Amino acid sequence: MTDRKLNNLVQFFGACFHQDWRLDAPTPEAVIERFLDKNPAEEVQKVVVELDELLSLSLPEDELRRMLHEELLCYYLPTETPIRNWLAQLRTSLAGEH
Repeated sequence: MTDRKLNNLVQFFGACFHQDWRLDAPTPEAVIERFLDKNPAEEVQKVVVELDELLSLSLPEDELRRMLHEELLCYYLPTETPIRNWLAQLRTSLAGEH
């Protein structure tokens, strides 16, 4: 979908929100905390930058959902929150902008 490779996001989602992510942490928030605890600030910042890139694409919700699962290998897809909102919340959490 995008000309840019979002390699850091693929790594983040593939490592943190893989098929069995619930075995690593009970909630998406716990997954994020685990990632923050185990990774240096430079790595976290790379993910934040690519989240900004992804959000700037202004993709429709259904395309964003498809891309998140199929291209970015994320097996957590919120049902109670739009994907765009969840990604924005994720970005805020990773950037430490609570």
